[in-house]
Amino acid sequence: MKGIKLFAFFLPLFFLFNIFLTEVLAGDPLSYVKKGIEKRLLNDYVGSLEDFQKALKIEPQFYFAYEHIALTNISMGKYDDALKSINLGIQMNPNHIQVVNGGAHSVRAFIRQLLQDKNGACSDWDIALARGLDSRDDHWDWFKVACFEQ
Repeated sequence: MKGIKLFAFFLPLFFLFNIFLTEVLAGDPLSYVKKGIEKRLLNDYVGSLEDFQKALKIEPQFYFAYEHIALTNISMGKYDDALKSINLGIQMNPNHIQVVNGGAHSVRAFIRQLLQDKNGACSDWDIALARGLDSRDDHWDWFKVACFEQ
């Protein structure tokens, strides 16, 4: 009987805590981006995109979400959609360098390379190099193939 009373006491607190957490998450676009990244890593691409869209609903200029939408679209093989998303992210914050070494431009270079746009890819690789991409980075091989090797 004591266990039932204890359960009855804590159950409403649990629900109130869940409501509180839901409200906190609802106002924080970064929380949705983090959830979206986790879902992408689990190959839940639809759920991932839904979380990124929730972040953009809260903060339409949240360029970080557009960059992760692009990365998710790459994973899905939707390279044209990925290019549109990364272009929006770069347009909102052209100096952002957080996604990977070399910044969003290395992501766009990779997408352009996948779309067989050698000139565009090399242009973005040059920007990525200026922002920190170096020969020790995993992306260096992509750069060499796209811009130097025939």
